[in-house]
Amino acid sequence: MVRVSGRADRMGAMMGKVDAMRRQVDVTHVKRGQLAAITRLRPEPSQRAQEAIARVAARRGKR
Repeated sequence: MVRVSGRADRMGAMMGKVDAMRRQVDVTHVKRGQLAAITRLRPEPSQRAQEAIARVAARRGKR
């Protein structure tokens, strides 16, 4: 994992690898509460993040 300082490092530890140059999160599994964190970290989520967000939204819709 790329080491970055401060909040992004803690976020990276929770969610996966963080690209220090672009602060892009490699989203593999999205847990509750991380959806908002992804959007705060990068205003325009990557394609993979958008797919993960859609999966979470679909799961929440079933409940």
